[in-house]
Amino acid sequence: MINQMPTQSPQPGDFLIWLLTRLSTGEKLTEAKALNRALVRAAVVERPTWFERLGSEEPNREFDVPPVEVMHEVLLGYKLVRRYKGSLMLTGEGKKLLAELLADASDQAASAFCTNLLYTELIAMERGSVEEIVSVSVCKLGASGNQLPFGEICDIVASEVRAFGIDLPVGWGGQRIAADYAHQIIWLMEGLDICQYESRHDFSSDRRLIFSSGGREVIRAAGITGRATII
Repeated sequence: MINQMPTQSPQPGDFLIWLLTRLSTGEKLTEAKALNRALVRAAVVERPTWFERLGSEEPNREFDVPPVEVMHEVLLGYKLVRRYKGSLMLTGEGKKLLAELLADASDQAASAFCTNLLYTELIAMERGSVEEIVSVSVCKLGASGNQLPFGEICDIVASEVRAFGIDLPVGWGGQRIAADYAHQIIWLMEGLDICQYESRHDFSSDRRLIFSSGGREVIRAAGITGRATII
């Protein structure tokens, strides 16, 4: 069974607020210091398209739901959470951010945070690297309002990589490499509610990646479409 997108698309930062709220009272970590099973499954209830259920199958670990795993890493990297005695809890900065996001009924604070985070992540990439070329290409597609099948996205970004003189196999091999890099930025943008797949099917290149109007605004505000690498 393929999980469909909710009728009303989430706005940038919605899942971030949900996750920070859950962590405000602390959440037990696994022995591997990953998010616990109950929290991962609760996240999938919030974002059903992040995990494809086969029959009664449920996710057992954060690795099963890449956007959740990425957001865990983001919160740690930006020191919004910390590990303490086997649990994950908000830091002072995390509590401050959550208070700001909850107090802003206009959602401008959430959009601004997502914009700054996306900008920071892209700037940190090595200029002219495959990672950066693919990531910026995906962002440009999203900013233009395209709703393309994932396989088509991979073909486009693979062409961008070759245009910069980087050797990439033609056909399935090149598409697979492009897909691996594209997933890294897509999982981050899913976690930030900038975009969502209309369905989750790891073996289908036909699933569409859909950018909400708010998500496109975040990309444009981050200045990603003006990156010189792709111009």
